[in-house]
Amino acid sequence: MPQPAPPPPALRPPPGPAREPAREFAPERAPEPAPERPEVVVVGGGVAGLSAALALTAAGAPCALYERRAPDAFSGMGFLFTANGLDALRALERRAGWPLGADDLGAPLSRMRLLSARGELLAERDAGGARGVRRARLTRALEEGCAGAGVRLHADVAVVDAALDPRGALRLALSDGAARVAPCVVGADGARSTLRAALFPEARFAPSRLLEVVGLAPAEALGAARGARDLVKAQDPARRVAFGYMPLDEREVVWYAQMSQEGAPPEGWVPEEDGEGRRAALLRRFEGWAPFTRDLLEACPFERTYRWDTRDLEPLPTARRGGLALVGDAAHASLTLSSQGVSGAIEDAVALGEALGEALGEALGAGLEASALAAAWRDAAARFEARRAPVWRRRQGEARALLDDFLWGDTRRGVPVAQP
Repeated sequence: MPQPAPPPPALRPPPGPAREPAREFAPERAPEPAPERPEVVVVGGGVAGLSAALALTAAGAPCALYERRAPDAFSGMGFLFTANGLDALRALERRAGWPLGADDLGAPLSRMRLLSARGELLAERDAGGARGVRRARLTRALEEGCAGAGVRLHADVAVVDAALDPRGALRLALSDGAARVAPCVVGADGARSTLRAALFPEARFAPSRLLEVVGLAPAEALGAARGARDLVKAQDPARRVAFGYMPLDEREVVWYAQMSQEGAPPEGWVPEEDGEGRRAALLRRFEGWAPFTRDLLEACPFERTYRWDTRDLEPLPTARRGGLALVGDAAHASLTLSSQGVSGAIEDAVALGEALGEALGEALGAGLEASALAAAWRDAAARFEARRAPVWRRRQGEARALLDDFLWGDTRRGVPVAQP
């Protein structure tokens, strides 16, 4: 199930073996003075970064967060919020002491249903407590939580480059021309992470084998099926094409189209440009399918849909380097078939907060010194990775197995959504 977000620029790491970078950059302005309080710098203000800032603040470490988007920027469409992610959000609520709406977000789902291209039921199962959720609503709740916790938010300021100093602290170049040195940094800047590109030049994405397009449509386009709380996916195993949808609330559903890259014409199955050309291409591709497919495509405003060549990050030997710890998609970007992008990011945040709380021990509170935080941070990052890396690898393997099933036309597993 897709978890769409605006696609950032492509990662283009230079070739070469793993190495500690020795690059230098020249900021336009002198480095910012050190903050009056020791703090963790979080880079990225999506779900991963906001959750991490809230969890770390709750553990006793003040945070500053840098986000490239303006406060009112569009923050994605919708996603499948699985039960493990909701449990992690509830844990974050308890630790932060701030209501995040874990039990009120989105549309509770009843069933997950796999159909043939013409709409015949092939398989179904209980949704297991999953919900269809608007990304903007979750982001807004986390932003409010961070504001209430005292996180210092720097909106519309991107980290454009980074390097390690001899002590392992990060020298960050900012889009406003400033720079700062930070011994404790969370890289939560997404699948095309600037921090990962700078400090892990060996990182590589696997080749794309699946094209995906995602959009929103009014729920009324479903007609009599409008009130059903189902995640629905229709699939043609022979052509390796699928189309599905799920409700986000009473007003809208998010739909997604998936198709194998194999055999695509030079111009691709779907135009890169949004608009009526994309709609026409999808209507041709899904001609003769179950009626809801045409109904949703015709009702969708095609001024804002997303098309991308889905791919995942080849596993990194470590997601730590110097004072940097990567979380969420920056550490383990997986295929959308996993349905674990958001849920896994919140789990990462909770686990990192727990690890830092353990490492800080009695150093919490007003007496926290910068040196104590820096030492605890390295310890916490190591504990965090030891606990989470096996989960990352398992889920990536499950997502790749689902993709193999899709590309080979194998529907024996039933509804193609990974179990958390």
